[in-house]
Order: sequence, then C-alpha cells, then structure tokens
Amino acid sequence: HPKCRPVMLPMCSVGQSRDGDNDVVKWIYNSTTFPNFNNDANEQEVEISMSAIHPLISTSCSRFLELFLCSVFSPACTGNGVVPPCRSLCLKVKEDCEAVTQMFGIAWPPRLDCDNFPLQDDMTGNGNDAGDAILVNSIIWSEALLSDVCIPLSGDDENVTRYPADYEVRCPAHMRAPPDQPGYTFLGLDECAAPCPNMYLDPVELSIVRYIIIVLASLCVVVTSFVLFTFAIDTNRFRYPERPIVFYATSYLVISCIFIVGFILGPEVACNEQNKIEQGFVVTEGFHRRFCTVVFMVLYFFTVNGTIWWLILTVTWLLAAGLKWGSEAIEKYSHYYHGLAWGIPAIQTMIVITSGKIEGDNIAGVCFVGLYDSEGLRYLLLLPMSLYLIVGIIVLLTGFICLNRVRKSLDDEANQKNLAKFMLRIGVFSILYILPQVVLIAIYAIEDSNRKYWESAWFMVNCGNYGIPCPAEQHPVVILAEGNPHPGIIIFCLKYVMTLVVALPPLFWVASKKTVTSWQNFVTK
Repeated sequence: HPKCRPVMLPMCSVGQSRDGDNDVVKWIYNSTTFPNFNNDANEQEVEISMSAIHPLISTSCSRFLELFLCSVFSPACTGNGVVPPCRSLCLKVKEDCEAVTQMFGIAWPPRLDCDNFPLQDDMTGNGNDAGDAILVNSIIWSEALLSDVCIPLSGDDENVTRYPADYEVRCPAHMRAPPDQPGYTFLGLDECAAPCPNMYLDPVELSIVRYIIIVLASLCVVVTSFVLFTFAIDTNRFRYPERPIVFYATSYLVISCIFIVGFILGPEVACNEQNKIEQGFVVTEGFHRRFCTVVFMVLYFFTVNGTIWWLILTVTWLLAAGLKWGSEAIEKYSHYYHGLAWGIPAIQTMIVITSGKIEGDNIAGVCFVGLYDSEGLRYLLLLPMSLYLIVGIIVLLTGFICLNRVRKSLDDEANQKNLAKFMLRIGVFSILYILPQVVLIAIYAIEDSNRKYWESAWFMVNCGNYGIPCPAEQHPVVILAEGNPHPGIIIFCLKYVMTLVVALPPLFWVASKKTVTSWQNFVTK
C-alpha cells in the first residue's frame, strides 16, 4: 500500500464543494499520498503546479472544480489504495471551465488530460440532469461508499495497490527526468528515466560488479602500458603487419583508464544530481551533461578505434600472407590505415551524439550507448560490432588459407616450422579477441530481446516502493512481467569482463624471448 499522510492542502481539507449557498458535493477523507496524479512529490510542488491554474480556482468556474483538483493534487488514500478521479468528472470540469481558460489563455495541463483518468462503468444516479447525477453519484467519497468510486482494482497480493486496467502507468516522482532536458524515456513513458543506483542489483551485488571492473581495468592498464613501453624501447620489432597491435593496445589503455575514472567518480558522471522538486535521482540521457558527454566520446571513440585497428591488423596479415607483401609495401599505405582508424570512430561518435543516444551507466559510472534504449543498442552498437567482427573473421580465414598453402609449398622444414608458429600466434591472438566479442554481442542481444520484460518485472515488484499504485493484472506491463525475472548479477559481470578482457591479447603477442632481451638491453643502457 502507498504511505498515507494527512491532507494538508487547505482547499481539500474543507471536504466539500459549494454551489452558492447549497452544498452540492461532499467527500469525507483526511489522508492522501505522494506522488499525486500530477506527479508532484510534496505540498510545495502542488502549490507550484496549482499556481498555473489559479484563475480557475478564483472564478469557481465549475461546482466540481475543487473536488476534481483535490482528487488530482491531493487524492484520497484509503485502505484499498489511492482513488483516482473519474474521466467523466474531468470532462465535466473541463467543459464548465472552457470559457475561463480561453479568457485567461490558460492551457489545460497535459497531465490533467482527461484520457489519463479511468472510466467507470455502470454508474447510475438520481437527478434531473443525468450527467450530473452520474457525476455526483460517482464522487461521493466516504469509507462506506468506496464501491461507488473509481477505485483501484485489487490484485491477488493484498499488499499491492493496483490501477484500473485502462489507467496508464505513471512515472514515479523519484524517476522524473530533468524538466529542461527533453528526450528521456523509460518504461515507454516520456520524461521518465531509470533510477540510480542500478535498479537490478542490490548494494552488495553492485559492489561486487564494480570491484570486478576496477580490478580488471587496472590489470588492463598494466598490460597495455607494458606493451607500449616494449614498443617504445624497441620500435623496430613492431613493423607492419604487426604495428596495428600497438595502436590497438593504446585504445584499450584509454578505455581501461575511463573505467577507472568511472569507478572513482561513482554516480557523479552517469547520474543526474538529485533535486526532489524538479527531478529524481536518475541516469543521464542525451548530451545535456558535459562531463557525461566527454566520457562517452572518449570511451565510445576508442572502443570503435580498437575494433578498427584489429580489423586493419587482419588486413595487413592478409596482405603479408596472401599477397606476399613486404613490410615496406604494407607501411606505404599506413596513412590510409590511420584515416580509417580515426575517421570511422569519429563519424560514429558524432552520430550517437546528434541522435541523443548517450546514456549513463549507473554500474560502471561511465556513459555509453544502448544501456536503456533499444534503438541505440541495435543500430549504434550491435550492428557495427557484428559487421566489423564478420569482416575480420572472413579476412582472417582467407589469410590462414593463404598461409597454409605457403607453408605446404615450402621445402625447408625449418621455414615450415617458423611459419606454423607464426600461424599459431595469429590464431591464438585472434581467438582471444573474437571469443569475448562474440560473447559480448550475445549479451547485448539478450539484453535487447528481454529489456521490456525485465523492466516490466522490475516495475511490478517496486511500484509500491515508489508510492504509486501498481497496474491491474490485465495491464500490458503486468502481462510482459509474467515469468520474466530481472537479469542476475552474472550477466552484468560477463558484460564488463568481456568488454575489458580484449585488452589482454597484445600481452600474448609480446610475451617472447625478444621482449626479455629488449628490456635487458634497455635496463643495461
């Protein structure tokens, strides 16, 4: 049940609406709850909301106006739940006050749209005006007459208050998006955002995942730094076709550092600052927060950059193995490699920014794409990742076929062994990259196909905790939630492990006697 509290709004504490000297409508209740049906979180917000319609109140344009406003801004909170106003009541008030709204240029508030409120079937009443009779009969609020009111339906769980089936799910005030930042959507609701901290993990699970991220990110920083220092002390070892490994390592060094920054800053980057009057503690969406946008640009750019350098690495291997190009011949086109490796990520990053698909990651503390938005996940993450991986695998297989033919054509057994070792190194390096990418793509696909079910299941479990009634059993949200528990901690652990573990393959490539010799010479000098 929602937490009931005393009615503090002066207009609603009187308990009646008047028409001249005659009491027309009476209601008896002294408890309400927040957020109300206008999504106000407290009395101060109610005063701000009602100030916009003050002319309606001062002119008493409808004898049902006070009752309607009270049922919206200070709804009755009873043992059966929160009582929403009927749609017929809203339509009657809107009709009565139409002349006043036109005179004062008042726009009817979108959240008071009558279609937002439930219908009541089979209402009857006595009186000369049938419409008024129905209205009066439907809004006499007392504990004894609750059965005649537009009250929430009861579910199987006695501790859960539910909306009528035709009443739309509301965004809780705690999940309200910043008012000056359009584009937020969550659970199919506009101006709504996912809460912070992460809604699927409890504090212990969240700490576990975050510590896994920081440990692995720190390890990746050490590994990639070692690879880059090894290159710096002996640049001649990393000529084409192997040179892209250096740039690949550089990309994942930056990515790992970003995750470390996200761990240190926590929700400061991924979540909006909490403001109970205007917004809840929710994840950042779009490019409105500069720090989040900068973190996203660096993380997404170098994620794509690392993938492109891996793809270029497969191409240079094919040129060396299949077309038998020498190092100088491959290096001759290095400016094209750099153009692709830096240009493609820049284009993709700008596409994400202009489309407003940036989202805060309230687990890792960074900003990325596709965390809550399915379109962003499909077209800005899954599609390019899958395309690059498929092209890279095709190029690799072609290169292996060519290398195998060359190996068989060699008469010298020593050369055959050396080529076989080279093929093995390429194979292991490729597998260490391809397998995590395949797993990561599978996780993204699972998230995309189950997101609406997970979110609906989460909402059904937690709607009461946010002080709003839960949907009726026949509501689409409830149907989606059935038999679909939220994702467990394993899927989050796997996602971040697979994201970072691809920084480790360069270590396998430099782990050789030549590296030991290079470092010995460096230390000696």
